[in-house]
Amino acid sequence: QVLGVIGHYNSGQTLAAMETYKDLPIIVITPTASETSISQRGYRNFFRVNASDAVQARVDAGFLVNTLGAQRVAVVNNDTEYGVGLGREITAELQKLGAEVVLTRQVTEGQERYDAEVAAIQSAAPDAIFYAGYEIEAPYLRVALAQAGVTAPMLASDGAFLSATIDEAGGAAEGMYVSAFAPSPQTVADSQWIKEYQAV
Repeated sequence: QVLGVIGHYNSGQTLAAMETYKDLPIIVITPTASETSISQRGYRNFFRVNASDAVQARVDAGFLVNTLGAQRVAVVNNDTEYGVGLGREITAELQKLGAEVVLTRQVTEGQERYDAEVAAIQSAAPDAIFYAGYEIEAPYLRVALAQAGVTAPMLASDGAFLSATIDEAGGAAEGMYVSAFAPSPQTVADSQWIKEYQAV
């Protein structure tokens, strides 16, 4: 008997599956699907433990503008529901903070060559670059930017928060930022829970 589902890997898969799960007597918990609208569709059995795109966009825009001091930002996203949604959300958040989005570009999921995108970024001359996509694209974009001499800092979304990003980018990963929801255990658990967890 199936009591629940932990998944799916991304927002597109989760949205498709929820059309079946919504009518079943099971609990669905996603650790990764971040599309904001999933939790706004009235699914009574759906729970999310990761940050939504709306939350990530707000925090990342604040980091770019308030911490890095960026006023001109290039936004690049892949063509998945995740990338498109997050690209749209961060563009709006950057504009709320008074930053100018000087370039928006969409790439293909799994794309490995970025000559055209790098040329467009160089022409736009941003203070920072935000990438909304996965670890299968982010390192290649980072390497292409480094090889072209682009020094503007790059912040990749949580879809690139995997060791593969560093492995594929190699030395070009130095100085790259990646967004991730990783709260300190001390803020979400009391000392007794931490003690018992460490004893296992």
